[in-house]
Amino acid sequence: MLLLALVLRVAWAVVIPMDPLSDSQAYDILAQNVVAGHGYTLNPDPAGAHAAGEYVELSSYWAVGTPAVVALLYAIFGHTYLPVVILNILIALAGIAVTMRLVSEWLTPQHATAAGLALACWPGQIGFVTAIASELWFTLGVLLTLLVWTRSSWAWWRRSVLSGVLLAASCYIRPVAMLLPIVLVMVSWFDSWVTLRARAASGAPPEEDSPPWWRTVASPVIAAGFAGVLMVGLVLPWTMRNAEVMGAPAFVSMNGGANLWMGNHPGTNGQYALLPPETDDMFELERDVYLKTLAKDYIRDEPVAFVTRTLKKLVTLHAGEVIFVYWNQPSIERVLGPEAVAPLKAVGSVYWLIVLGSALLGVVILMRQSGFWVVWLHPAWLFWGYFASVHAVIVVQDRYHYPSVPFIAAFATVPVLALYRGLASRRSNATIGADTPESA
Repeated sequence: MLLLALVLRVAWAVVIPMDPLSDSQAYDILAQNVVAGHGYTLNPDPAGAHAAGEYVELSSYWAVGTPAVVALLYAIFGHTYLPVVILNILIALAGIAVTMRLVSEWLTPQHATAAGLALACWPGQIGFVTAIASELWFTLGVLLTLLVWTRSSWAWWRRSVLSGVLLAASCYIRPVAMLLPIVLVMVSWFDSWVTLRARAASGAPPEEDSPPWWRTVASPVIAAGFAGVLMVGLVLPWTMRNAEVMGAPAFVSMNGGANLWMGNHPGTNGQYALLPPETDDMFELERDVYLKTLAKDYIRDEPVAFVTRTLKKLVTLHAGEVIFVYWNQPSIERVLGPEAVAPLKAVGSVYWLIVLGSALLGVVILMRQSGFWVVWLHPAWLFWGYFASVHAVIVVQDRYHYPSVPFIAAFATVPVLALYRGLASRRSNATIGADTPESA
C-alpha cells in the first residue's frame, strides 16, 4: 500500500508542479520573508516597503508551524518547491502507515490493508502533496498523538510527555488541536470501560490488583492534564511573541475572529467569505477583535438560527472534496487544460462520497455487532466527531474534514471487507459444489 501511495503521489507531482495559490501562496510569502530576515510578515515586498520608509506589519494571522518548516527548507535548499513536495510525500506515507497500524489494532490486519488502499488512492490526499498546506502535516500530528496515547504498556509519564510534544507541534500547525487533551481523556476512559466489559462478558473474576474505580477515572485526567500543560508550555514562547509584537497574547494565531465571522454573520452559507470592507485597513489584532465581536453578537441575537446553521454546516463539511483541485488549478490548467478542472473535481467528490457513505454504513454495522456505545465512544468516532463539531461551530470547507479522513477510511473498510468476504465465500461454495460428484 505504501509503494502504491508513493507511485501515485510521485506521478501526480511530476505531472502537476507546485504553483502556490491562496493560503499556499501566503505560506510561501511568509516563509520567504522569514528566510530573508524580514520577520513573520505577509507583506509581499517588505524590503521595498522598508526602503520607502513604510511600516511593515508583522503577522500572526496564520499559524506559524507550516511556514516555519517551509522556511527551514528554503534556508537549506533555496527557494525551490521540490523539497516541500518531497516532505509532503513522506508525511503522507507516514500518515498512511500510522493509520494502518491503528486500524490493525482496532479491527484486523485485513481492514488495515483496505484502509491503506483507500488512502493510497484517495484523490484529495494525492493532490495535496503539491500544495504548501497544513492538512497532511496536521493529520500526521493527530495520528501520532493517538498512536502514542494508546500505548497502554508504556509508563504514563512517557505517553504524556510524547503526547504533549506532539500536541504542541500540532497546535503550531493548527490551533484546533489545543482541546485534544479532553478527547484523549475520553479515549482512555473508553479503553478501561471496554476492558472491564470484556472481562465481565467472559465471566472472569475481577483482578485482585486492579486499581479502584476512582483511580481509573482520575489517572487519565492527570496524564492528559500533564500533556496539556506541556503543550501550552511549548507553545508559550510564540504566545509571548504575539503579546509583544501583536499587542495581544494570541495562543497561536489571530484568524479565530475571521473564521468565526465567516460561519456566523447575516447571509452566511457557513463557508469561506470575503471579510467586510471596513476591515481592510485594520491591523490584525483590531480586525480579529472586531470580527469576533460581530460574530458573537449575531450568535447571541439569534441562538436558534445558530443551532440550525451549525447542523447545516455539519452536513456541508462532508458534502464533497474539491479543494485539492482548486489549490492546484493554475498547474492543472497549464498542463492538462481548463477542461480538466471539472472532471477532477467530480472524481474527488465521487470518491469522497463513496468512502463517506461506506464509513457511515460501517458505523451502523459495528453498532449492530458491538453495541451503540462501543462505537460511539471509539477513538476513531471521537476524533472524527471532535473535528467535525469544532468546524461546524465556526467555518466549514471541505479542507476542514481532512484530519478526519483516516478515521473515515477505518470505518469504510467494514462494509467493504464484509462484501468482499461474502463474495469470496460464495465463489468458494460454488467451486466446491461444482467439484463435488453427484450422489448415486
